[in-house]
Amino acid sequence: GFDYRYWLKMRGIAFIADVQRNKVVNYPSGHLSGRYALAWLRDNLAQRVDRLFQTREASLLKALWLGQGRQLDADIRSDFQRTGLVHVLAVSGLHVGFLLAMMVMLTSFMRLGKRIKATACCFGLIAFLCITGFQSAVTRAVIMGIVWMICRGLERNTHPQQVLFMAALCILICWPQQLFWLGFQLSFSAVFWINFLYSKFRIWGEKLVEKRAIAGWAGYLIPGLAVSIAAQIGTAPLIAYHFGELAPLSLLLNIIVLPVIAFLVGTGPPMLALADVEMFSSFAAKLIHLLLQVKLDIIHQAAEWDLSVEFRLTSDLQIGCAWLMFAVLFIRLPLVVRGYRIALLLATATLLLHLTVPLNSNARLIMLDVGQGDCFLLQLRTGKSILIDAGPANRYFDSGEKIVLPALSDIGVESLDKLFISHPHRDHTGGLKALLSEEKVDSLYSVPLVGDAAFMQQLESNKSFGYRSLQRGEWMELDAETRLYVLGPSPQLLSNDALTSPINNRSLVLLIRHRKVSLIFTGDAEVDGERALLCWDDLLRSQVLKAGHHGSKTSSHTEFLEAVRPQLALISAGRRNRFRHHSPQTLSGNRKLNAKVLRTDLHGAVWLQLKKNSVIEKNWR
Repeated sequence: GFDYRYWLKMRGIAFIADVQRNKVVNYPSGHLSGRYALAWLRDNLAQRVDRLFQTREASLLKALWLGQGRQLDADIRSDFQRTGLVHVLAVSGLHVGFLLAMMVMLTSFMRLGKRIKATACCFGLIAFLCITGFQSAVTRAVIMGIVWMICRGLERNTHPQQVLFMAALCILICWPQQLFWLGFQLSFSAVFWINFLYSKFRIWGEKLVEKRAIAGWAGYLIPGLAVSIAAQIGTAPLIAYHFGELAPLSLLLNIIVLPVIAFLVGTGPPMLALADVEMFSSFAAKLIHLLLQVKLDIIHQAAEWDLSVEFRLTSDLQIGCAWLMFAVLFIRLPLVVRGYRIALLLATATLLLHLTVPLNSNARLIMLDVGQGDCFLLQLRTGKSILIDAGPANRYFDSGEKIVLPALSDIGVESLDKLFISHPHRDHTGGLKALLSEEKVDSLYSVPLVGDAAFMQQLESNKSFGYRSLQRGEWMELDAETRLYVLGPSPQLLSNDALTSPINNRSLVLLIRHRKVSLIFTGDAEVDGERALLCWDDLLRSQVLKAGHHGSKTSSHTEFLEAVRPQLALISAGRRNRFRHHSPQTLSGNRKLNAKVLRTDLHGAVWLQLKKNSVIEKNWR
């Protein structure tokens, strides 16, 4: 599962503290700290932007000029994400590069020494870093820019890749954990490939213009297109690995968007400095407003087309193969064998395809780590996907949106053939809304529950999937080698006379038999619900048992465990949950039967491979 402690550690966060009560600290005038002064300056600049522009445009400009991306308009963010241009919204190396190019151009008109010019540009970069709040991406780019300007000021004929290496070394000496940050990897990968491929693409484009293979005016687009293609090549494998989709249309959109972004970044400092000069600010604001309107309309129209391509890489080896394939295309090796480039390209592409489309030799069961709740994914060898329960949700956190959907996307599940809801408690149905909104469910099943009209109405009113309630004794064929049997709840527990029985005891109990492996899912069934299952006798014998009610002391009683005799017991519970699940009695009861207990609060997500007659835990981390 997601290792929150490791994630915090990689970002230099040693501990988390809660504020028990609000306390306002007033700084006396004349005794302002540097951090407070910077915060005051950023707020003052943000107010200037709000005064000159409409709310929607102001949110975009504050993201570009001040690094305040959290206030960005949701529709703008969505359009940029769908067109593969979201990188231009986060202040990073792109914006620092534009700013540095502007400063270098301005200082070139001044009769100053190279060292003074380089020093002025370095101070300009540091000022921009302060204004944007010392964000990690900006810090990385500023360090790269300062290293390059130092080499330029010292008149050292340094190769761009050497400058890139020196900048990476400086960053990693100070913050070694950044090596594992996606932002660090994307930044340096993009710059590396731009340095490597830009001159090649530019020369090819100029030759095409000379041969009149393309129109002369197209030559002006070659530099922007060369940078865009090189950056896409450098970052595409990482994007496919982390996000599972690529946006080829962004290659062309970058040619339109990047000049506008460069203009906006360049006009940012004078706009912020001269915002109180009405003649200048009003004219500049109208010009920027016109540019933004045209740009946002184009991006919105492109987003409506939704031309992104789903493509996922799932291992570091695949990323290496993808980069190797690009290198084979553009690097000339000192070989005299004819056709070696095509042979290497085909071999690399074949290896990448083989790694990207693995053969499903075994079915797998994944217990997702959704906190205090249940969610199990069963993937069969035929490619069918079955989900049992949808995880918890409350007003602060939705596991369906934050965990289940990302996990399905990462695994490569486009839709769920069947979704089973054991009972209508929020720790089992919370993620259902997110799944239904994305239209991920083909068929949904639950147990008929008297007194839960609101839940039943929610299911029956949604027409995007088929819904049916299940009765004990029913069975269905999931595929040729997998059957599902409904073992509970019993009619007595569902009857009107049993309304005093907890809803937990009326949970849907499923037995799944895949080849010679059996798995039992008991929902939140407690002792009465488990006793009602004992009538199935030997049918209960299973290798895997999903412990009822998150392993609490109200379930997993001795007689039921002896009837099942599991080899593996799965407990899905949140770490340090307020119900104090799991129970020591549940653990000891399973251990007496030599059953291995796997818990999400201890082990995170659990991945089981279902072989012909055995179950093997897979170490997927």
